[in-house]
Amino acid sequence: MNKIMNFIKSKKIILLTIISLSAAIFIIININKNKDTTNSVTPTPISNKQTASYKNITAGEQFNENKINELIGYPVNSTISGEIKTNNYRSSNEYRNNELKIKKGKVNFIREVVNPDDNKKADDIRNIYGIADYVLYEKESNSFFNLYVYLKNGIAYLGHEDGTILEIWYFEPTTLENFIENYASNYQETLFEGQSTY
Repeated sequence: MNKIMNFIKSKKIILLTIISLSAAIFIIININKNKDTTNSVTPTPISNKQTASYKNITAGEQFNENKINELIGYPVNSTISGEIKTNNYRSSNEYRNNELKIKKGKVNFIREVVNPDDNKKADDIRNIYGIADYVLYEKESNSFFNLYVYLKNGIAYLGHEDGTILEIWYFEPTTLENFIENYASNYQETLFEGQSTY
């Protein structure tokens, strides 16, 4: 027993160091475990209330035409039908123009033409807004492109299942009935007989 006591006394500093290091390591491990559970980053859910905009122009908002021209350039032509003024603007496609409709000083609707060189894909929209509320099909057509509609977010895109987009539409959030009546009268919720989805 004396030998053990003499050994402990002679190695006291080493034993205290080992005990201290063990305690420190134990404390550090427990602190890191707590940090991992309390500070872990969780992804922010997508807000279904986020309204889409085109170059800082949001459908449904009052916009002075000079401000619109400042943001997207001057129209190549304009037409007026009843209360709606339609301005056409150059797009990245030399054969098709972007379209912006104004009703009573408010931007009513925007149609953005998408070119393959624009590198815009359906995933870009799905990553922000999730899965579309509705898929609409062109009436009496065997088109491979469907209209994917996000009613609460005021955005829709004319695209293919492979992710290709032809157009992006921006509108004031509305109901499906109003959307079809005002913007998509050539589309319906169901496929017509014999139509393929791809």
